[in-house]
Amino acid sequence: YMFRTSPFDTPPSNIRLVSPANDVNIFSTTIQFSWEEPTAKSFRLQISTTSDFSSLFADIQGITGNSRSVSGLSTKTKYYWR
Repeated sequence: YMFRTSPFDTPPSNIRLVSPANDVNIFSTTIQFSWEEPTAKSFRLQISTTSDFSSLFADIQGITGNSRSVSGLSTKTKYYWR
């Protein structure tokens, strides 16, 4: 186990979701996630079919931009993300 302290003088501001909207229905097997948070060096995106994230569909680390496209989604499936 380990942890690191933040190199920032102040904590990063809250990430603001741009898209997708919460609880939206999409008609595609690909989705674009977009957010705003100017001080983070990278992001991690997790997508799951279970609300407790015990079964991950995707675990994408090291995202350096403010958006990420995810494909290969199954139709008629509820997904959770964080």
